[in-house]
Amino acid sequence: YKSKVKNAQEAHEAIRPAGVEFADVHTVSAKAGGDEGRLYELIWKRTVASQMKPAKLKRTIVNIENKNTIFRARGRVILFPGYMRVYVEGSDDPDGKLADRERFLPKLEKGQRLGCKNLSSEKHMTKPPARFTEASVIKEMEKQGIGRPSTWASIIGRIQEKDYVRNQKGSLVPTFLAVAVTQLLENHFSSLVDSQFTSNMEDELDSISRGDSKPLPFMKRFYFGSDDNPGLAKMLDDEIDIRKACTVLIANGGMEKIVIRVGNYGPYLEQGEKRRNIPADFYLGDLSVEKAMEILAKDVSQTELIGVDNDSGQSIYLKEGPYGPYVQLGDSKTRKSLPRGTEKENVDLELATKLLSMPRLLGTHPETGDEIRADFGRYGPYLKVGDKNVKLTHPHDPLEVTLETAIDVIKNRNKPNGELKSLGKHPETGETIALKDGRYGPYVSDGKCNAALPKDISPDDIDLATAVSLINDRRAKGPVKRRRRKKK
Repeated sequence: YKSKVKNAQEAHEAIRPAGVEFADVHTVSAKAGGDEGRLYELIWKRTVASQMKPAKLKRTIVNIENKNTIFRARGRVILFPGYMRVYVEGSDDPDGKLADRERFLPKLEKGQRLGCKNLSSEKHMTKPPARFTEASVIKEMEKQGIGRPSTWASIIGRIQEKDYVRNQKGSLVPTFLAVAVTQLLENHFSSLVDSQFTSNMEDELDSISRGDSKPLPFMKRFYFGSDDNPGLAKMLDDEIDIRKACTVLIANGGMEKIVIRVGNYGPYLEQGEKRRNIPADFYLGDLSVEKAMEILAKDVSQTELIGVDNDSGQSIYLKEGPYGPYVQLGDSKTRKSLPRGTEKENVDLELATKLLSMPRLLGTHPETGDEIRADFGRYGPYLKVGDKNVKLTHPHDPLEVTLETAIDVIKNRNKPNGELKSLGKHPETGETIALKDGRYGPYVSDGKCNAALPKDISPDDIDLATAVSLINDRRAKGPVKRRRRKKK
């Protein structure tokens, strides 16, 4: 068998078996022993099974009915084992192992009356389809022929960088911004976001790259259109209804209409003249009609005095607006929204004063001379360098980030693998050591050994000597022994 992925740019596997002969599993296990032998056996079986024919199974479903209830029994018989034969070879009784995968039903006839000897009930609750994970999104893109193995990772990174989805404990949860963008594209550019159109376009681009097709006719069809495609030029001429795309209906029966609006400062609920900000930890799937009514019923007129600003002598207030909580200096227009994830109960005078002083001037860039400022924006923390914005990722905080760290972030903003900054070369090995942001927090790496930062060391304070010490200590401990999960 060959890969079903259309383009050949796919040599990115961690393991690629090569050759036509493979060493015997038992021979390798005897020499390597332990985990290495079992790993080779797994690779061997998977490789051989991938080149065998599919298994053929006969499935039988029997419905048993009475006046009030329908019971269902399912049976399964293996007609041809195919690739399944590989996974039972080597056992004492391969045929017995295959039989264990079968489920036999007694011989029955249509209309036959059955007696019930005993009946037991078991609680079973259905679950909605699970949200996509990074792996399942890639699998779905491969299934639909969208993208390439070399671009899938960048697509996943891009939709998170643009705040279209957020990674919540491994699940990708779409944001309200993603809903608005999707509705706009489906309303006005439906043919361009159709998965079949994207897949066909990939095929045409492959044909052009092979020299089988000309690029200019393809570009003309794409821009000016054809019999079955209106073309991009026509779509851009049509009036785009932004307000419609940024509106999601929640309730419209027996009450005044409730809608979600996606505005410049985030999503909010609207019912008539009443508006309330949607909490930062809420997503579309969390908003039932009852929850929406609860949010709309909240009193946002409360104003809390936090303290007095030392510089101006004016009072600082904590208020709740239609777009969420914010701090305000006296009766002036100087105000700042609370950063995402900051609870009102945790806002004190020091934090409020810092927020009102934003954007925070860090200094000037040594090469360009541009001023560097740190601030919180609509899409999260960022650095402003001249007229350009650079995203400031976790664990860096606009309230605490230093000029040196900001310069490193700007310098390394296009580097892969979550690299935050380069610290220098290891004095013994000569390997470059970098500070990176990983799934479990910041860590330092020389490319071969990774060492997590202790909780008492800030990423902004890490230097080369500390990083070298952490890596040397980690290397001295040896490889981590992974716990093997017990099967239930």
